Amino acid sequence: MIYRDVRLADWWTTYGPMVRRAFKVALFVGPILACINHGDAFFAGTLTPVAVGKIAVTFFVPFCVSFVSSILTFRQQTKHAKIDDSTIARNANIRTH
Repeated sequence: MIYRDVRLADWWTTYGPMVRRAFKVALFVGPILACINHGDAFFAGTLTPVAVGKIAVTFFVPFCVSFVSSILTFRQQTKHAKIDDSTIARNANIRTH
């Protein structure tokens, strides 16, 4: 149980800022997309429960796009950093021998 909590804490430490940023993006972009897609029904007062569900999905899409792009960028940068560190270490070993 403790191991699981530690992993969750590590996950939140790494990805928490990305979740918060994605949430902010969704709060900014979501209303714009909702107005574009459902503004006419909203202002006419003819929103159906299905349309309200679609509006919720409209907010979820920018969240997902922002979060996934942040994760992919983070992983790419981390991967390159590891390659750079190993290259530096390998070159240091070659020079000392």
